[in-house]
Amino acid sequence: MLEKKVRSSTAAYLSLRPNTYAVPIAVYGTEAILPPDAHIPRKFGPVIVTYGKPISTEELKSRIQASSQIEFDQLLIDEVMYEIANLLPEKYRGVYARVA
Repeated sequence: MLEKKVRSSTAAYLSLRPNTYAVPIAVYGTEAILPPDAHIPRKFGPVIVTYGKPISTEELKSRIQASSQIEFDQLLIDEVMYEIANLLPEKYRGVYARVA
């Protein structure tokens, strides 16, 4: 589970690429195979990979209102992470769990 937000460095790439799409991909179940404190895999188990619908960078940008480029970049990557979190079971969403 994410306890901190993702850094916004990837947002610059999305900002500079108009008319492109981001494909949200969620991967979970890896904690059973390689726990955070392990150096080698401990056991085998199911790892789930889920793909979301591609979303245009223009649509992502239209959701954001920011007063600075730094804030814009963070909000842009947050929007991508919300799309990924929607593909995950609730227990994995962490800070990206949206309250409806």
